[in-house]
Amino acid sequence: MPTPPERSHARRRLVLHVSTRQDVEAELQVSLDLAAAMDTELTTCFVMHEASIAACTLPFPTVIGFSGGELDVSEAQLDAALRREARLCRQLVAAAAERSSLSWTFETLRGQVPRRPPADESSTGDILVFRLDRLGLSLAELVATARQFAPRQGGVMLVPEHPARHHGGLVTIDRLPGPRDSLARFAASLAAAMGTRVSHAVVSDAPIAARIGGARLLLVSLQSPLLADVSALGRLMSTLRTPLLLVPDDPDDAA
Repeated sequence: MPTPPERSHARRRLVLHVSTRQDVEAELQVSLDLAAAMDTELTTCFVMHEASIAACTLPFPTVIGFSGGELDVSEAQLDAALRREARLCRQLVAAAAERSSLSWTFETLRGQVPRRPPADESSTGDILVFRLDRLGLSLAELVATARQFAPRQGGVMLVPEHPARHHGGLVTIDRLPGPRDSLARFAASLAAAMGTRVSHAVVSDAPIAARIGGARLLLVSLQSPLLADVSALGRLMSTLRTPLLLVPDDPDDAA
């Protein structure tokens, strides 16, 4: 896992780890919306895949494939290609963040794209963004890990493989008829900052996709009984193509 960038100040961050322009395009807009609404800094870490670079030093390969294409084996060529990809990603992030008047940083690191929340103190207060299709653990394990470190996390946002650009409101979801008080307050504050509405949907055995389709963002408490059935949650996200924010039990403290 790459070493996280040092903070220049104590401001809360929304953190993306990417390795291609496709990653940036998939995750950037919803991340910008959330970062702007929560007044956080957008931190994008471009990760140069260390294993691919190391493969160039092996005696037998002649071509190496990476997320940006294929190259004849040469450590210098691959390093240059990855750095070129990083520059293009930085340009995308810079243009979008500046249009939104959002504070942002961009780091280029060597390592592997994190596929789970870190087990150390490096992410205290941060909102971490993960692609649902690239988790290095099951959704159930992610929920368990997020719960374990919830007291010092700002939250975890899961982005589906092909997120839709919906313009509806925010929807809190649960198996209960209403959201937990802390989540309701957090969602109301977030909706006000986004200039949209917030509603609540009860997820039961009956399909709810038709009722909440078009939602911009789904929110669920990390303590919700809904998370006992994460497979249903994953199917719901895939059907709606809507990002999901897993919120600590008292998000007001994390803000």
